[in-house]
Amino acid sequence: MRQIFKKIHQRFISINSIEGLLNGCLYLAIGVCVLFFALQLPLSEKAAYLFRHGYGLWLLAAVILLCVSFMIPGTVGRLVSYSLVLILFTLPLTALWQQGYAEMQMIGGVLPFSDSAQYYHNASRLLEGYPFTPFGTRHPFAPALIASLLAITGHHLMRTTAILVFLNASSVFLTVKILRKSQHAVVAAVFVVLAFLFYRRFIGMIDTENLGMLFGMLGFDLLFIGACTRKTFLICSGTLITSFGLNARPGAFFVLPALLVWYLVYFHRNHRTRVKAGIILVVAAMLIPFLLNTALAASLGSGEPGLFSNFAYTLYGIADGGSGWEQIYLDHPEIHQLSDSEAAQLTFHLAVEKIKAHPEALSLALRISYFDFFSLKNRSAFGYISGGDLTAFNQVNPDQVLGYKIARALLWFLSLSGIVWLWRHRQHAENGMLLWGLLGILFSVPFLPPRDAGMMRVYAATMPFLFLLPIYGVRWVLPKSNEIDENPQVLQDTTALASISAVALIILTVLGSLSLRLFRKPVTVMDHTCPTGAYAGVLRVNTGSYLYVQSDGQGKLTRMPVIQYSKFIQRLRKFPNADKVEKLSSLTPPYLLMNAVNLQNGDMLWAVAPRQTLEDINQPLLVCGHWIPELMENGLGFLFIDTYSTLE
Repeated sequence: MRQIFKKIHQRFISINSIEGLLNGCLYLAIGVCVLFFALQLPLSEKAAYLFRHGYGLWLLAAVILLCVSFMIPGTVGRLVSYSLVLILFTLPLTALWQQGYAEMQMIGGVLPFSDSAQYYHNASRLLEGYPFTPFGTRHPFAPALIASLLAITGHHLMRTTAILVFLNASSVFLTVKILRKSQHAVVAAVFVVLAFLFYRRFIGMIDTENLGMLFGMLGFDLLFIGACTRKTFLICSGTLITSFGLNARPGAFFVLPALLVWYLVYFHRNHRTRVKAGIILVVAAMLIPFLLNTALAASLGSGEPGLFSNFAYTLYGIADGGSGWEQIYLDHPEIHQLSDSEAAQLTFHLAVEKIKAHPEALSLALRISYFDFFSLKNRSAFGYISGGDLTAFNQVNPDQVLGYKIARALLWFLSLSGIVWLWRHRQHAENGMLLWGLLGILFSVPFLPPRDAGMMRVYAATMPFLFLLPIYGVRWVLPKSNEIDENPQVLQDTTALASISAVALIILTVLGSLSLRLFRKPVTVMDHTCPTGAYAGVLRVNTGSYLYVQSDGQGKLTRMPVIQYSKFIQRLRKFPNADKVEKLSSLTPPYLLMNAVNLQNGDMLWAVAPRQTLEDINQPLLVCGHWIPELMENGLGFLFIDTYSTLE
């Protein structure tokens, strides 16, 4: 044990620790200032649409601007490029809050919808003293971290989403710092834009992809540096963090055994005892996040099985010949009547029976999956190369289709060129790592059908491997030394920052959520009754976690959480699920909309509250209200609050 702590001290504390800490503090201070500045920038409607949903020449301009910043030498250049990366990733959030877009999993630019609402609900339940639902225990890392961040921000949803954007943008920049040591500036710029296009649709949301991509980037950084420097401890650290990301956003799990094989292939010439110890450490690094995930699901959940349970729906679609995860609802609509855990168990059983009855369907599903993955379709490996018409509204703009396909074809060409380059230079451990990581992703494709992958969202934790393929194709055109030999302090700083960030996030996710579960208790209400037929509940309006729809005459500008009624209706009409929430258009402003938790029982609901509730913000309110029937028919529980009083 003493040797282990000594090793940790040598790797992360003894390497110019004071200078590294000061550099980290400098980046943090400047990053926070840049984030605040970018969030305050006034954007016209056209500019807002461009940054949030636009696709075209402005991305080329971004590449050029980033490329120029990466050419500036020294600390000044790194700070300038870091600021530009942060601004690029923050402007879509600024646009979202100023325009109040209603997208696939978001209403009014603030309120989570669909799966995103479920993760927010589970995080809120934890803050109010209730355990996760079976939905929350599917992937407990994400709602656990969201709960910890909400606790830090005072249950301020907007600040929490801003922190997630800041963390992901910073993780992308850390990867770019590594690339800059061996790559042309244009290569680093292209990497940033690819990462941006993939991540843009999750900006402002609290889905698992935020955590998956964040840990995927940090883990990849340590893996890459470990491969370049041939340091087993860094390789193990990177494997652990990557495994953590895959548990947060389940995806291409076969990357983990592929990394183990890569380690064996490239490090078998080391001393036999060291190799055996390295294998044990890599395997342990792979498994520890699975154990933590299982333990967290058991500790934070209500006792019903739920971990990874949604894979049952994917498996059923595979067993049906690649028809998609929703096929179970078409074949067995009665499954809607079951609880989450019961539905998952039944679906898994039906999938197994279908495989036994028609094993040939698996071959068909396999062919469909690989064909889709390597195609130019929206569900392909580069399907995320698109604008908001597809990623935010799921409505393809016919005028953009050709441009999307040309860009994807170019990326496939560069990717194939990159694979050839990596193969020719496979004697370098970092190149071998990329090839073995790619192999792990390809082995995972049959279990993650692109049809179900949501434009590669389920691959979030392993996307750095895919981002780099076309990068190495570009590198072939712009050759650069393969050695990382410039200013080792930059690599040491990157190693320290990635490690410290990952450790802090893991502590917040695991220990932070367990502390909340241990110390947060439900609100005690002795007696709360409402008139016959009315719903009685206890709700809380949290700062920055509601949408205030005000009359058009009350103000001139929209800036979250306030939105003009006419703009709210305009955005709502473009909402992908507009037919389900059409009744909201007939509500008379001013009013508040919010995702709420009934503090009496932890139930999830939407609340339509009077403006006066803002006078008692963050306080428990005893409410009486009625369900809006038109929305209830669509499976949406919107409670219209008729009367309320503060809880004494």
